[in-house]
Amino acid sequence: MSKSCKLLNGSLTAVLLALVAVPPAADAGGRVELGTAPSTPVRARLPRPAGVDEQAAQKTILASYRALGELARAGGADLGLQVGDFRTFQAAEMDAVLWLDLVTMPEGRGLDVTRRRHTDRSSGAVGVAYRAAWRDLAAEWVLTGEGQELIGSTAAEVLARAARSDSELAEAIGVTSYEVTVSLSGEERTYRAAFLWLAAPSGRMRFRSVDLITQGVENALTDRASAVPAAPAVDGTRSVSAASGTCYSWTTQHPASPPQVTNANDHISGHHYAQAAFNVQCECTSTCESKCQSAVTSSTCEDTWSSFTVSGCHRQGTTEATQSHTNANGVAGGAECTAGWGCAVKACVGCLCTVSITVSISDAGEVELASDGNVWAKSLEHKVTCAPCSEVAYGGGIENPGPFHRDPEGGGGGTGGGGWSGSYGGGCTWFCTTSWDGSQYSESCTLIC
Repeated sequence: MSKSCKLLNGSLTAVLLALVAVPPAADAGGRVELGTAPSTPVRARLPRPAGVDEQAAQKTILASYRALGELARAGGADLGLQVGDFRTFQAAEMDAVLWLDLVTMPEGRGLDVTRRRHTDRSSGAVGVAYRAAWRDLAAEWVLTGEGQELIGSTAAEVLARAARSDSELAEAIGVTSYEVTVSLSGEERTYRAAFLWLAAPSGRMRFRSVDLITQGVENALTDRASAVPAAPAVDGTRSVSAASGTCYSWTTQHPASPPQVTNANDHISGHHYAQAAFNVQCECTSTCESKCQSAVTSSTCEDTWSSFTVSGCHRQGTTEATQSHTNANGVAGGAECTAGWGCAVKACVGCLCTVSITVSISDAGEVELASDGNVWAKSLEHKVTCAPCSEVAYGGGIENPGPFHRDPEGGGGGTGGGGWSGSYGGGCTWFCTTSWDGSQYSESCTLIC
């Protein structure tokens, strides 16, 4: 019986066939600053199973964290990373080093990193970025049942125990431990993490990232950072203008926070839970284009601190899928888009597993979840169909300014020559003014909430 620990997301393993960068120069403390542009890539070919090539191992680790930083910055997070103090142990040496000297276990503060895949439904363009935020992990993981079992255990002993339920770990040919300093939003933490090297039939090696504080390392080399739109701000206001153009120009926000979902699978006490907040922005342009953009604005996927589990450490994985959509003829119908988010939980010995999870959105806007989480997996979603655009029609005189005396989105109303106000609902009111330039009327409206 053991108290659960927190987890990091990622694929089960990553094949070491990716291009990796030559590491930049280290500072006086042996750490490498990863905020600079990558240097010329080289292909890492690591020998099997004679041992781990330490130089190639360091290149791979540095390239992974550099890629992680680039993906986080593409998602709008100014993530700082320094990596150094590398220590490589071959398979024959792992019975002489304590596991807890190699890896910081999941407690205190950690970085929740969620992979975001954004698709423009109109053009088919796909962007990938990572969303990063601090979160609380376990209070004192080493005081849990499993934590107590690991005290005094060597790396070889922990791997042998974990290999009983994960045979791939029996193929470990070495481990590289290193120090990480991560900073975000004025907060910083220094800890130790490791790459576990696994032999492969091809003669090249695979690795498994064992960074239990910062998520996303295991996927970073296989993802390529690309532009994704910033999440629309949720400011609670709506605005509309018809001063010029064919259609009323307006923008609306549609936030949603589905109820928290909980589950107690594999728990003696406590539970794991999933929660996400969404926003969809709808827009109509003066040229009658209807635009829709979805986003996940926050999320949580974790176990409660008071949890005791049946199978050992629980690791969580998260991912999200968002969309943009433009309907060129917004008068005929508004654009629609969906945001989907997924949470998966996997149990393993010593937190030596990673979680594979993907969320996709079908052409019909349905969210589909796939994961190897052996304890629990759940997806949440928010789908919006925007209101159609409204064409501006001009009346024949000041006493009859036509459709200006109504909410361009179809709600509310009001009267008045040269201006009007009308209730929109939910405590909101339209304030509009009309003007005549000698040939036509125009109107400008603002919704105050």
